[in-house]
Amino acid sequence: NPYTIYYGYMRTIDNSNGHEIRCAINHPEYIREAMINHPATFVSRRIYEEIGRYDCQYKISADYDFMIRMTKQDRVVFVPIYEILACFRMGGASGSVDTLIETMKIKKRYGMMTKMQYLAAMCFLVARKVFGYYTI
Repeated sequence: NPYTIYYGYMRTIDNSNGHEIRCAINHPEYIREAMINHPATFVSRRIYEEIGRYDCQYKISADYDFMIRMTKQDRVVFVPIYEILACFRMGGASGSVDTLIETMKIKKRYGMMTKMQYLAAMCFLVARKVFGYYTI
């Protein structure tokens, strides 16, 4: 199938000590709960050319938006590879409040959360960003 996305395990490493935090594979059926490990995915060029590319309105979470759209495509097939395909160090933009805000916008866009859930999450995240709260 020319519209195949291969995905596999990703090992996550703690920057401070180099220890493995987790090694996991996230399946597309559970994209509402967890993003497919993008560094451990391989997408054919044909998918980008014929079905779509990243939506650049999302500066950090465009991969999440893209993968949600791909799970809604009948002709796209996801094939798991049960091997470690990527190692990922913690830190960077993907762990930021801005990423969570974009993720909530995407979830709302695709009906993965209600308007009330979205508003509650956004209030919490904006307060966390403004006031620096990191715990509830």
